[in-house]
Amino acid sequence: MSREFARIAALRARVGAGPRTQRNAPFESDCELLQLGEQLLALTVDTLGDELREGLVADLYSVGWLAAVASLSDLAAVGARPEGLLCSLSLPEEDSSRLDAGLADALAAHGVGLLGGDLQFDSQLSVTTVGVGTVAHPLTRRGTRPGDVLFAAGAFGAGNLLALTHLPEHEAAYRPRVDFDRWLAHVPRVRACTDSSDGLLGALHNLADGVGFEVDLERVPFVDAVREVCAVTGLPLAGFAAGVVGDYGLVFTAAPAHGAALETAGFARLGRAVEGPHRLVHGEALWVVDEASVASLAEARSAEALLAGLAACRR
Repeated sequence: MSREFARIAALRARVGAGPRTQRNAPFESDCELLQLGEQLLALTVDTLGDELREGLVADLYSVGWLAAVASLSDLAAVGARPEGLLCSLSLPEEDSSRLDAGLADALAAHGVGLLGGDLQFDSQLSVTTVGVGTVAHPLTRRGTRPGDVLFAAGAFGAGNLLALTHLPEHEAAYRPRVDFDRWLAHVPRVRACTDSSDGLLGALHNLADGVGFEVDLERVPFVDAVREVCAVTGLPLAGFAAGVVGDYGLVFTAAPAHGAALETAGFARLGRAVEGPHRLVHGEALWVVDEASVASLAEARSAEALLAGLAACRR
């Protein structure tokens, strides 16, 4: 269990179980699911933390965009249609128009409105969003079976690439988004889902309900710049799969009978669920990543540490 999950578990132990209307168990889904009469409601809250503390993004426009998408991808992962976002801002008393523009543009790109929120002035920047959605076909992270097909929606690797290079052009390209109309049309075919806010390997770990996953890295929809950097530097694609910076895409499983329809719809078929640990495959290269290795890689705070951890997984 990660430090984050352990801390949440300790808090829940003190405050007790959720209301009788709550339909998900702890850590079971990317949102909290509440049954209100005949309506199933999805709620999620996200704070941009590491992205600000570690200087991942320099442009406040990126901060606004990512703050919105962090909650929107959670809503998508449970099969919810977004009804709107709340936003809480703590801002230094200086021009924040770039942040406002990024938030507004991300909401407009997804056809979502700002419901309201809270604003205060402080020496430290903090941005928290609350996503609210309605659900017709709820999804959780649970239920994947060996032999199920693994899929992804969205672009991958842009966040980890930015963490590696800190180049302005890579930050400008780091604009994840969710195609809700296409996604929600196919949710009934999906077995389990999570978003990739902690990277691809983090998503696999969240979906690993008694299974592992075999992933062909050549099939992962990495942004073109990731493959270009790998070609020039010799860095393995596995590094961009194992890094923990979020892509805010979707990683999901389906029964084999639904595989062809999901591929036809344009979702990327990455591999399959297997018994045993995760297996990342790229040509002749193979990385076998068990639960302990996932936890170790998640704690890597430099490219060197991440690559060293991956080297220990190489077979």
